[in-house]
Amino acid sequence: MPFDVNALPGGGALIVTGLIYAGVSAFVTGPVIGQRVIIKSGWAEQCKTSLQAQISTKEPAPTFTPTIGCKSIFGWYGDQGAAFCRRYGDRFKLPFMDQLAAHQRRLKQARERRLTMAASSAPTRCACAASLTLEKQRVSFAIYAGSIRLITPTPIKNLRAALTSALHSPLCAQKD
Repeated sequence: MPFDVNALPGGGALIVTGLIYAGVSAFVTGPVIGQRVIIKSGWAEQCKTSLQAQISTKEPAPTFTPTIGCKSIFGWYGDQGAAFCRRYGDRFKLPFMDQLAAHQRRLKQARERRLTMAASSAPTRCACAASLTLEKQRVSFAIYAGSIRLITPTPIKNLRAALTSALHSPLCAQKD
């Protein structure tokens, strides 16, 4: 038995119009309004700053590499030790100290490269979080846009929390 649209109250036109309006809100105006709300909130800059702060706090404390030379060995003799070092120079360098310093320098450069790469991926991760939030909260943004911003669903009120949650989700997380 076929469905008769004219048997619905209001001739069915009201229901069909409402469904079309809901579809347009869900797939067109909702994402557009959502994107504008995210841009207006300043998420991109806050996210980038937050990620760079997180990356810098993950950085281990610098390691201490002692320099052993004439002044460190004979410096405790005072003026006589300093005169000895001025006269004979720094001949007391231990051979492994240069290797240790080079190794520490390479480790520092590797950490700096890792931090630079992680910081350069921050805008991509922030954009991923915004896209993921728009997709997951499609209905909330559709209600927000469809009601001409009169109804503000909870995920829109707590937009920063939703964006932060999306940022730390496995889809947007950085692979170390």
